[in-house]
Amino acid sequence: MNIDNKSLLQTKNKDVDYLFFKASDDRLIPFKISGQGSPLLLIHGLGGELKNWDKVAAKLSKTHTVLRLDQRGHGKSVVFDNITIKRIVDDVIELTDYVFGKQKFTIAGHSMGGITLLNYISYVGCKKLNSVILMDTTPCIFSDKNWPYGLYYGKYTKDDYIKDLQLINKNFIAFYSYFVYRSATKYNPKRPPLTYDEFYGIAKAIDDKTKIKVADMANQFKRLASTPPKKLRQVMQTYWQATPDYDTRKVLPKINVPVLIIYAQPGSLFTPDLAFWMKSQIKKAPVTMAEITNSSHVIVPFKANQVIAKTSQFLLKYTI
Repeated sequence: MNIDNKSLLQTKNKDVDYLFFKASDDRLIPFKISGQGSPLLLIHGLGGELKNWDKVAAKLSKTHTVLRLDQRGHGKSVVFDNITIKRIVDDVIELTDYVFGKQKFTIAGHSMGGITLLNYISYVGCKKLNSVILMDTTPCIFSDKNWPYGLYYGKYTKDDYIKDLQLINKNFIAFYSYFVYRSATKYNPKRPPLTYDEFYGIAKAIDDKTKIKVADMANQFKRLASTPPKKLRQVMQTYWQATPDYDTRKVLPKINVPVLIIYAQPGSLFTPDLAFWMKSQIKKAPVTMAEITNSSHVIVPFKANQVIAKTSQFLLKYTI
């Protein structure tokens, strides 16, 4: 079933109500669509929502049909069950078939949105894609002796992951505070970020009713997502538990459409070297590298102007 694009585009207004798509498991997926032109899908990161793209979408919708969705458990989504990477990919497949029909589209994903993107390619390939935009993301979050590009500037191990799973249950605000702290704090080798033990030493007495002010945490929460805290805990727990399924390093060599890799400099969650490793793995298509200067991982929405400029240049060159 394809949506009537023309009738939808008549309501392109920033205040228009969210639209809802019924997925094949009968869950409702919130989305917005704006603009007219070559199709473009934007996928937000973990703990975010489609509203994070507001400024980017407003600009790009002048030349493209821009589709955004709230991934399960995020934003306006009220779906907190049946959340697996396969189901999330199915949402993307079904929604883009519904909205874009047989048209090819560009898919862009930031952070976890990039993980969704790579898993989409893993399942269905690039046959429906014009191009791919990977924004400060990773194909594997765990670091080990053979993979130095995981989360937290390559310092996140499977032991840390197990510790996090336990912490989410015992003290979610401590877990999420550290995650936001590391996401939003630019890496500085002269003043390295607090380690797990250092941060947890500060946060160990914090419970869900207590606020912590690290990197102005309260404001970061408000700007990154509007998901209620109780729901956010459930969402983070569900997605974090699925992390071992996210390894898509073998997908990169299969990409055969133009790719834009946007990376943060100096970054915070990932080292910029990761972006160049990803480029080295993509040999069947042209790869454009784009640096977001003086930035942490939170390039959307905090560095929206740079994201818009880099993305627009790429789309101008490779849009069919």
